Parts: sequence; C-alpha cells; structure tokens
Amino acid sequence: MFSRSSVEEQSPKLLSTLSYVISKLNRLADIMDEVEKLARRHLHYGVQDEHYTQVGRALIWTLEAGLADKWNRDLKEAWTLCYTTLAEAMMKAAKVPEQGLV
Repeated sequence: MFSRSSVEEQSPKLLSTLSYVISKLNRLADIMDEVEKLARRHLHYGVQDEHYTQVGRALIWTLEAGLADKWNRDLKEAWTLCYTTLAEAMMKAAKVPEQGLV
C-alpha cells in the first residue's frame, strides 16, 4: 500500500505521529487540520477504514509484547484511546471532500 517506503520506514512515522498526537491530547482541535491532511494522503494510498482497525490491533499487540511485565490495563486503555481518537478523526476526515474540489 505504501509502495514507496518499507515497513522499516513506516514504523517510525507511525510512532512519531502517535507521539505528536499524545502531546496534543488536551488540545486535539489544534491539530485537526494536520490530521485531515494526513487522512487525505492515506486515502490516496488506498487506505480504507478496516486498515485502521488492523493497524490498531497490531499496535496494541506490539506494545503489549514489547513492554511485557510493564504492560497493564491502564496503558492498554490509554494507547487504545489515543489510537482510536486519531483513527476515527482520520476516517471522518477522509470522507469529507477537499475544499475547492467539485
């Protein structure tokens, strides 16, 4: 889907985006323009709603496996909320026509 880059290139991009969103959780309205642009780029790559679900599951699984004993219910809920918030905003933005297009 992201044929121009490898998983090794995409993984840091996802983590960077999530870190940025986490830093803005109390001010999500401040980044909605950026989220909408990101959603539109993903739309051009062929990303569909079900892909967000798959990535979310993979993210939570990876965090659980990587954090092992440090993983707990609170972390799972926080990461799930963060990712779900971002994914839902992106899915919603992808359904809105771009301004200026007919």
